[in-house]
Amino acid sequence: MFGPLLEVQMSKKCTPLWRKIHFEIKMLKTPGVRIAFRGSNVALLHYITLHSATLHSATLHYTTLHYLPPHFTTLHSTTLQLQLQLHPTTLHYTTSHYTTLQYTTLHYLPLHFTTVHHTTLHYTKKYNYTTTQLHSTTLHYTKLHYTKLHSTTLHYATLHNTTTKTTQLHNYTPLNYSTLHYITLHYTPLHYTTLHYLPLHFTTLHYMTTTPTKLHSTTLHYTKLHYTTQHYTTLHYIPLHSTTLHYITLHCITPNDIAPQIER
Repeated sequence: MFGPLLEVQMSKKCTPLWRKIHFEIKMLKTPGVRIAFRGSNVALLHYITLHSATLHSATLHYTTLHYLPPHFTTLHSTTLQLQLQLHPTTLHYTTSHYTTLQYTTLHYLPLHFTTVHHTTLHYTKKYNYTTTQLHSTTLHYTKLHYTKLHSTTLHYATLHNTTTKTTQLHNYTPLNYSTLHYITLHYTPLHYTTLHYLPLHFTTLHYMTTTPTKLHSTTLHYTKLHYTTQHYTTLHYIPLHSTTLHYITLHCITPNDIAPQIER
């Protein structure tokens, strides 16, 4: 009736709950059909595989996704809100366009070859505070274009070969224990950002605006800073190893404990 809208790999031992989930996922692609989760409005998608799936203008409420590898998935105008939980989720070759993530918690989420365009991550609620949680997240060959991160916390995040263009990190965005490898940042404003124990390897920063940025216990290895503007920046305990600084403008800088390291 609905056709091969989404391919969901399922065993023959499917419970009625699995059949209901399979039916509702397929209806998500059917034109003119809306999904309404009755009862507690809780959708549980466990061990689901989505191949060549496209979600347009989809809203997921109170959804828990466990061990979900979507391959070649496109998310257009998708709203994920109201405490969406993504636990050990793998996204391969995923394209997210105009995606809004609200009240979202992401744990142990590896993203490989993922392109994110016009994505907004903001005001995510976790326990008693409002922030987006990205824990143990790995981004490989990920393109972040026009991405806004509001009140976002990144823990143990690894970024490999990631390109960020016109990305906004503001409203006290802390980057804790994050590793950035081969990162290119274009026209990225950093507002009220705190970087703790952050190693930057082979990182290129173009046309950066940091107002007022705090860099605490940050390690920069083989870092290239081109055409970088830093306004009202506080640098504490910053070791710079094999770092190249070209055309750097530093305004209103408070360099604490930097001189002894440079002298060494």
